[in-house]
Amino acid sequence: MEKVIYEAQGNVDSIKPTEVRGISVIEVSTEHGDTITIELPSDLLKFKEKERVRIIFSKSEDVEDVDELFNCVVYKVERHRKGKEERAVIYGSIGGLQVRVHTKSLHRKVKVNDLVLIGVKMY
Repeated sequence: MEKVIYEAQGNVDSIKPTEVRGISVIEVSTEHGDTITIELPSDLLKFKEKERVRIIFSKSEDVEDVDELFNCVVYKVERHRKGKEERAVIYGSIGGLQVRVHTKSLHRKVKVNDLVLIGVKMY
């Protein structure tokens, strides 16, 4: 059974090389107003700029209809409050590569040291 804790569709805003040879950063803006950045080896990179994607965060490996599935360990959750709105930045690691999620909601469902699976479907 799928234990999805976050699901959103969005667009790949940018793909940029990092200072580390062979590693790129993908930035996705979601329909929820969240921003997700993922560092990936360039040879695994199947994304294209402006492409529509679906991103799922799950606590179970039983995730259907995704092209890629990455194990990610959450290592930091920074909460920020502006008036009544609470936002957060969640930092995770996929084998040492960074994932950052600027979010309004996901931080209520994860904590430091959680293992989450990130599924990506490209359209």
